[in-house]
Amino acid sequence: MQTDISYDRQNKLLVVKISGRIEFDKIKQFAQESFRSGEIPLDTNALYDLTEVDFSDIDSDFEQRLIMFREQLNRGDAKIACLVSSDLGYGLGRMYEALSDNLPQQVRVFRDPVQAENWLK
Repeated sequence: MQTDISYDRQNKLLVVKISGRIEFDKIKQFAQESFRSGEIPLDTNALYDLTEVDFSDIDSDFEQRLIMFREQLNRGDAKIACLVSSDLGYGLGRMYEALSDNLPQQVRVFRDPVQAENWLK
């Protein structure tokens, strides 16, 4: 799993590009390191570019673990946009949206980067 991270302070937007196979432990480590320093506020809106992710190993158990981790991270009312390019990614993203319904952060999945960026504004 590869990650490329950029933070736009002026617009308070975190952009994370992930490629390859997603690994829960690496996502958890990335999030803890990114927010631990305080450089990126916890309530920062985020765009996760997942257009080059291999979703073949993702299942509902993985998504539940990710939801539980997000609860512990306590990101306030940040908006989280997930950008995908495949039907499988879109379906899993919609399931993730539904599972995230009880969290204060809004999560939406998009296929169009312009729509994702506009929603985050």
